[in-house]
Parts: sequence; C-alpha cells; structure tokens
Amino acid sequence: MEVHTGRSAVPNRSALIHQEKQLPQQPVSAPQGRTEAGPWSQENLDRSLEGMNELSIMKERSLKFEQHDTLDRTMVKIIDRETDEVVRELPPEEFLDMISSMLEFAGLLFDRKV
Repeated sequence: MEVHTGRSAVPNRSALIHQEKQLPQQPVSAPQGRTEAGPWSQENLDRSLEGMNELSIMKERSLKFEQHDTLDRTMVKIIDRETDEVVRELPPEEFLDMISSMLEFAGLLFDRKV
C-alpha cells in the first residue's frame, strides 16, 4: 500500500488566521426604525414583512412573507411569477395549522393551572 504525501488541498490553520486578521472590520448598524432592544410590536413586524416582500426581486420566483394567524409565526412562500402558484412554503402552513390545533386541543384537556 502506497501513501502519497504532497501538498494538502486544505490550507493550514495559521494561513487562515492570517487571512482573517487582514479583513477590514465594518460596524453593524441597527435596522431602520429600530433603536431600542426589546420585543417587536405588531405594527413593526407587519412593516418589516411588507419591506421584505418588496425586496424579494427574482426573475422566475418571488418570495412572500406572511404571519400565521393563530401562532404569530412568520412563513415564507416561494411563488412562481408566471402562474402565481405557491411552489413551496417554509414552514408549511399545514404544519403550523396542525401545531395550532394540537395546542388548542391541549388547552381543552388542561384548561386549569395547578
């Protein structure tokens, strides 16, 4: 059995660390309209989702950001621009509906706190 030793395809660790040190550091700015830390209001969330919908510029597909009615979870729908058909949902709306109904059922079984 022969073992060939040669140059590694993976650069060594010290070369990677040296490259990282050369990268310029840029400050991260806070999103517009958001200065304080804390929970988002429904109005801020709706405005942000509308902004993301406007930014999703793709040729054949578009992204649509929505909020699930009962769980208040954000969903992303990938839509075909030609047919307006939903190609994919992340997470699937049926999955969120199932979780919502399970939480509702658990509330029916255990409606009192101890």
